[in-house]
Amino acid sequence: MIGLFKAIRDYRGDKLASFKAFAELCITRQMITAVKTATRQSIFH
Repeated sequence: MIGLFKAIRDYRGDKLASFKAFAELCITRQMITAVKTATRQSIFH
């Protein structure tokens, strides 16, 4: 959900990307960040 909220907040309609493409990218990046964070935390605990 955070990725979608960031997409809504940061989307600029004057760019060439559609909102759908931009939202997919934001959501994917947020998921990768969440996995990295969870992995990092599990290694050190």
